[in-house]
Amino acid sequence: MLSSRPEYPTNVICIPQVPMGCPCAQKRYAGPVQKWIRIREHGFTCAASGLDSSFTLPNKIRGNIVMMNGQRAPVVKDRHTMQENIYATLRGQICWLERAPGSIMSASEIAASMTILMERTVSRTPVREAFLQLEKEGLVSMMPQYGTVVTKIDRERAKEERQLRYLLELENINSVVERATEDDYRQLRELIEQQEKMIEQYLNLQYFALDDKFHHDQFLIGGHPLFLEILKTRNSHYDRMRTMTTWDINNVKNSIRQHVELVNALEKKKAEEAKQILQDHLCKLMDEEGDLFRQYPEYFTVLQS
Repeated sequence: MLSSRPEYPTNVICIPQVPMGCPCAQKRYAGPVQKWIRIREHGFTCAASGLDSSFTLPNKIRGNIVMMNGQRAPVVKDRHTMQENIYATLRGQICWLERAPGSIMSASEIAASMTILMERTVSRTPVREAFLQLEKEGLVSMMPQYGTVVTKIDRERAKEERQLRYLLELENINSVVERATEDDYRQLRELIEQQEKMIEQYLNLQYFALDDKFHHDQFLIGGHPLFLEILKTRNSHYDRMRTMTTWDINNVKNSIRQHVELVNALEKKKAEEAKQILQDHLCKLMDEEGDLFRQYPEYFTVLQS
């Protein structure tokens, strides 16, 4: 089996504000899943059973990182074929950084993993087909005699995906203002309340899923389901950056505040105000992108000048 690059644990909460290069410290997190966590200058290990030895944090813990408690990317089982289920599951793992940029996968390794997750025997054939589909999206690179490598986040592509999302959501605002009902706004506000609850529990992946639903539901309210389908397959590099921004709870709190402002403006039929809030909301990642690149340069391609 090919060795893989260290990946992020998805069932551990990282201790916020650990100074860079901390020589050694121990902390017990007294949450729903109690674990002993050891932080060292060269990484992060967890003594809890059931955590694969390949799951370690990057070489140094940086900044105000908020990791997740007992969370994994969802296992998709409701598609028409096994290949589609594997593709959707792997895509979620990659976009949620469960499989970090640079991670190496083999068809046999993934087939064994999916056999457990899907609760039925999975051969290498649908896995290879899923790899091909992921490669078309630029999420993996299939290298003969080496393995399938999760690509680095393409900063140029992420910029284009962000712009595509902005244009589609901007076009949708007028439709939402015209079509939205009181029940639609009630449901959007309920989503925001759920987002706040997830962050109180440091469940940032659950927040991420609710954030997606908040934006996706607006396309359905506006009567533009095709816009949503376009984004679902054209947003993967931008989504990985969005996942990284949720490691800082302050970024998430700012996003939730903007969600509230957006719904208020939409409900008051102030389309131009809503458009400005949306622009600020979707473009704030531009400010965060530089910090992410400086902290995690190994996860990104070099931005062309």
